Amino acid sequence: MKRLILLSAAYLVSALTSYGASWYARMDGDTLSVGNSLIERRYLWTGGHLKTLSLEDKTTGALHKSLTLRPDLVLTKGADAGTDARLLTEVIPQSEICPSYLKVTVAYSLGSLDIRREFRIYEDAPAIACDTWLKGRVNH
Repeated sequence: MKRLILLSAAYLVSALTSYGASWYARMDGDTLSVGNSLIERRYLWTGGHLKTLSLEDKTTGALHKSLTLRPDLVLTKGADAGTDARLLTEVIPQSEICPSYLKVTVAYSLGSLDIRREFRIYEDAPAIACDTWLKGRVNH
C-alpha cells in the first residue's frame, strides 16, 4: 500500500525554488533532483528511501543512469519504501570556516529505524556531500 504524504505550502515553495545562483532541490512527481550548475543527482523518492536514477556531470554533459533501482542505503530486509517521509531545505550562510551551502534533509522511517540523510550542495563544487544518521533498531 502506498502512503501519500501531504506537504505544506511552505515546503512546496522552498522545494521548487532555486537558491542562490546555482544550487537547488526540486520534487517533480516522485523524483527528487538536487544539484547546482555543475552536477545533478536524481532520485526516485520511494517514501524517502531514495533510489538513484541518474548522475549528470553538467561540465561534460555526461549522464550516468542507474542500472538498477535498488535503494541507495540498504539496512533492512524487504524494506523497499520508507514511511513518514519529510523533505526540508535550508540555506546555511557562510561562516568563518565554511562557505554557504544548501542543506537538503530527507528523513523517513523503515519499521522501527529512523533515518536522516543530509545533503550539502555548494555553489561552485562538482560534488554533493551526504551525511547519514540512524536511530532505532534494524529489523532483520
